[in-house]
Amino acid sequence: MAVGLRERSLRALVWSASESFAQVALSFATFLALARMLEPPDFGIVALAGVFIFFFGAIANLGFTEAIVQRRELDPEHLDTSFWATIGISLALMAICLLGADVFARWLGEPAFAPVLRWLSLTLPLNALGNVQLAQLRRDIRFREVSVRSLTGRTIGSIVGVGAAVAGMGVWSLVAQQLAGSLIRSAALALAIPWRPKARMSLRHFRDLWKFGYRTSASHIVVAAGEQLLTLMIGGLAGSVALGYFTVGLRMVELIRSVIASAVQNVAFSTFSRMQDDLAAMQRTYQQSTRISCLFGFPIGTGMIVLAGPLVTTLFGAKWTESIPLLQILAAGMFFNFYTMFFSSLHRALGRPEIGLYLAIVVLVLGVVGVGVAVGWGLVAVSAVWVGRMFAILPVIVLVLHRLLHAPVEAFLRPAVTPATASAVMAAGVTAIAWQLEGTLPTAGLLAVATAAGAVIYGTAVWLLSPDLVRFTAKTLRTAIRPAHPS
Repeated sequence: MAVGLRERSLRALVWSASESFAQVALSFATFLALARMLEPPDFGIVALAGVFIFFFGAIANLGFTEAIVQRRELDPEHLDTSFWATIGISLALMAICLLGADVFARWLGEPAFAPVLRWLSLTLPLNALGNVQLAQLRRDIRFREVSVRSLTGRTIGSIVGVGAAVAGMGVWSLVAQQLAGSLIRSAALALAIPWRPKARMSLRHFRDLWKFGYRTSASHIVVAAGEQLLTLMIGGLAGSVALGYFTVGLRMVELIRSVIASAVQNVAFSTFSRMQDDLAAMQRTYQQSTRISCLFGFPIGTGMIVLAGPLVTTLFGAKWTESIPLLQILAAGMFFNFYTMFFSSLHRALGRPEIGLYLAIVVLVLGVVGVGVAVGWGLVAVSAVWVGRMFAILPVIVLVLHRLLHAPVEAFLRPAVTPATASAVMAAGVTAIAWQLEGTLPTAGLLAVATAAGAVIYGTAVWLLSPDLVRFTAKTLRTAIRPAHPS
């Protein structure tokens, strides 16, 4: 990777990570404030409407944001066509929400759902107004601007939502929060760059974007629909109580994965897209990125497995002990998530988004069949299926990497060796320490001591196994946080 691109990407990653963590903190604080003023049905109604808005939003975007980032050459007509196409489809989908809200409400048995969906449908065109500007910023790896403007929108949205709740607006404070956030975000993105759409549409440029975009959009929809379907299956077949225990374990894993993935994958996609004509550089960058991803991700998964008991008890209380074995199994999926963290960004950057779509369909089918069979054996079996469906496609992913980058298979296995070995050493050490301290400390104290000891054991093991990995990671972190030189 060229030095300039490497430094820009690393600094972009710092900004993206900062945004991701700040969003989690802001969302949590806002939720706590609103939860004290609103009723549970208010959140439920908005959550139901949010499912519709999520899927309609994925359709409206058409994957054009990522298509703009990925393209080698970009004409002004690509940008204009993308803008007007997404605006037009967003308005059409908003019309469906406006006209069909009562039908959806009767279907769900929730009369209060209809007006909420109608107002939230305004976020579809509001978000579309800023998508082309967002794509241009990501294409240029200008994630500082993206992060600042996205956080501005979320912050003002949160202020509006809390203020509306204080004023007694009830469920409409949640609606106001989302509308204000979408409006400010798009306005801030529009002000970030001087581009403005011209009144023109090109069928040829639409086809250029569509060839890449529809497969990307379809893969996102399949993944999201699959997760929702499998959750509904568990609730329907095993009951709401069982789903509650499962959800606690899953949410803990998904929170960590989603925060890190959202910070990493957009930056990685932009970087790989700028390198798509240099496979050798792309291969090196992919291996180095995966080494660091595994270095930080594997001990997190290991720690959650070994310390699941005190972790669940400390955070949620003794009544959630049935979630402990589920968390231990679900946390094993983090090894897959961190090992394949950059795979989606890579194959999309190389113009092969259909790979993600095909794999998503396979994972969905494996999950539906597996959960249907395993639910009779209990939640532990269901959790094993949830994780096992991911590892089942791991050989396929390695083979795809081999063919895309023309590198030997072992080159893609090597980045996981040191983190996996050091994690095993850490697991043995932490288990022994926790066993010795059990009963002598409160649960929270045991968790704190075991976590600190695990960090020391893991760091020491990595240093002994691969000093060059430690030095490379330290150098990478210094580059990422070092202030940029003024141009």
